Amino acid sequence: MKTIILFEIIYVFFIDGFTSFIPVVSSFNYALDLLNVVLICGLLIDIKSVFKIKEAWIFVPWLIYAVICFVSTMINNVDFLLFAWAIRNTFRFLVLFLAAIIYVSKDDLKRFFNILFNLQYINIPLVIIQHIYFKANAENLEGIYNDYIGGICGFELGVNGRLNIYLAILLVIVLIDVFEKNKLTWQYAFVSLSTMTCAALAEIKFFLIEASLLFILLSIVYIKKINFSTFIKTLLIFGGSLLLYFVMEPGHVRAVLHYKSYEKGTAEVYKLSRSNPFPQINQLFFDNSIIKELFGIGFGNAEYSRFSFFTSEFFNQYGDYNYRWFSHQMLYIETGLLGFLSFILIPVVAAVQSYIAFLKNKGNRFVSAFTIAVAATIFMNLWYNNSFRSDFAYFTYFCLASFLIFRNHDSLNEDKISL
Repeated sequence: MKTIILFEIIYVFFIDGFTSFIPVVSSFNYALDLLNVVLICGLLIDIKSVFKIKEAWIFVPWLIYAVICFVSTMINNVDFLLFAWAIRNTFRFLVLFLAAIIYVSKDDLKRFFNILFNLQYINIPLVIIQHIYFKANAENLEGIYNDYIGGICGFELGVNGRLNIYLAILLVIVLIDVFEKNKLTWQYAFVSLSTMTCAALAEIKFFLIEASLLFILLSIVYIKKINFSTFIKTLLIFGGSLLLYFVMEPGHVRAVLHYKSYEKGTAEVYKLSRSNPFPQINQLFFDNSIIKELFGIGFGNAEYSRFSFFTSEFFNQYGDYNYRWFSHQMLYIETGLLGFLSFILIPVVAAVQSYIAFLKNKGNRFVSAFTIAVAATIFMNLWYNNSFRSDFAYFTYFCLASFLIFRNHDSLNEDKISL
């Protein structure tokens, strides 16, 4: 089972991002569904282990969200095929999340963190090469060449969204490492500067905001545990990395500082506001109906697939609004305010649970802080892209399972994690 989990993460990390240039690769995506069936069978065989999971509060919002999805489906009389397709698209990640808790060990997780760090040595030259190549061919890509830059995550339109997740999680790992050791490390300096370089080359403007908020969040989490000198040194290096981004791409920084103007310009492409699409959705699609505002148009009624029988009439009519590009829009359209809020509770509960354990020194502080940061990354990226409905979410939910992996397994070695 552990091999299947590893394969799924490797696939979405290194292979899935090449589908635009190697179309046959996209056919392999459905092989992940077969692997999930195997995982489900394994979980059913080990059902006693599933019910013995410690501190499983995160499954409460999952259950609430599932109930709201079902009610939304009943109220809107969703076609069974669309309902089934929506279940596949949404709950497949829960299968890997559960399987990771049961089958992945603490020692596996320690190796995982070190692998993510070492991958940056490969990622940096790949991002630079892709930037040079796609910039030279910008005319053939309608001028949006940066959106094709994904480093180790591949190269296709929109793949920089996956790169953003990797960079954020990598930055979190080295920052926590510094706060845990209470001393500056060369790994932190290297990752802080290199992630900003990659983000600038791939035009990930959102990373400026995301990285800053994650730095602030983890500083608050460790406020009583880190000495002032280490914090100042860490802050100066982080500030230097922000300055590096500005030097490389000053236009990106200006776009962030003048976000309202940027939002107005991108609205012509996206048609729905990225920051606050809810009033527009209420007016355009819900006709200001209270029931639809609460439960949406139906779980499955906005789905799309290459197979016509899994494609909704709503998508055929409104697909050009590009609501599938952003998780918060898709969630709200299909399941309304109740579905959207219950889904948000998933990372919120994970963060709260991990923070309580962190304060009580219950379990591993590194993993608790890491899970808090991953939950925050999920929350922020709901507004940035659809990476938590795409295949890459297997990777993110694996990271979110870190706290429960550590709480439910014994270790062959000491619990301490260090780069």
